[in-house]
Amino acid sequence: AGAGAGTAGDPRVARDDAWAALLRARWAEDARLGNHLAASRLSTATMARVEYGDGPERFFGDVFVAPELEGAKRRLPGVVLFHTAAGPRDLFLAWKAELLAARGCVVLVADLFSDERGDGWDAAWAAAPRAELRDAATLRSRARAALSSLQARPDVDAAKCACLGWCLGGRAAIALAAAGPEGLRAAVSFHGVVDASVVGPPPAASGPSGPSGPSGPSGPRASVLLLHGAEDPFVPKLDEAVAALKAAGIPYETHVFGGAKHGFTNPAQALNDADGFDYDDKAAATAWAIAEQALVAALA
Repeated sequence: AGAGAGTAGDPRVARDDAWAALLRARWAEDARLGNHLAASRLSTATMARVEYGDGPERFFGDVFVAPELEGAKRRLPGVVLFHTAAGPRDLFLAWKAELLAARGCVVLVADLFSDERGDGWDAAWAAAPRAELRDAATLRSRARAALSSLQARPDVDAAKCACLGWCLGGRAAIALAAAGPEGLRAAVSFHGVVDASVVGPPPAASGPSGPSGPSGPSGPRASVLLLHGAEDPFVPKLDEAVAALKAAGIPYETHVFGGAKHGFTNPAQALNDADGFDYDDKAAATAWAIAEQALVAALA
């Protein structure tokens, strides 16, 4: 109950208790509507904390797996979820992770902050890791570490992986896709704070599958899906990001929702009085449906 105590065992998972209560209510509504159905029955994912590294730095992710698939002999598709500027301990991400786990994926809620206790909800604490992640190389390295951690699991098919990100996490998802790691088939950005710098320069040519084509040095490039609000003041350079994706030879698709603001996919943003933020129920539902269709196609 509530937003959490802010410890490793009981991390803070929301801005405040009202924020947490609203998300739990919408999560429960999803369950009542049958949106968690896997194999025609309700499935509630189990969660386990995992620790992984990027060089000397340690990060703390949460892995979600449907109970009926734990210990399955076959390897499952893997999905990495990248968090907003509030950090990885977030009820909204746990909700989305459970949805994807119920559809047969192993899901890792990645940690870009080295935040075990939910300190990211404190803007003063989060200022330092946010500043570090302005460097595209640092962001890309941490995103790669999360994907590698997921792909190393014995229950994950390392050749069938995807990533989704929200806000700062959308930037991480695009940075990872632009790096072209093996096994990453799709990247989805929900109101991601993207620009050309996160894509970087086109990769060096490698014969017929160089930067002008749909393939990277070791196989097909991940397809990118950008889902944005037309009234989002925090993404002024979306067109530049799209142009960079095109120049890099990365397949992409963009959907812009009229009237939608930053954070439009998260119901708790209805409680946010800050300018430029709001929840849009119709745009959120449509964006999630488009993302799920992209994952089904990419991970088949």
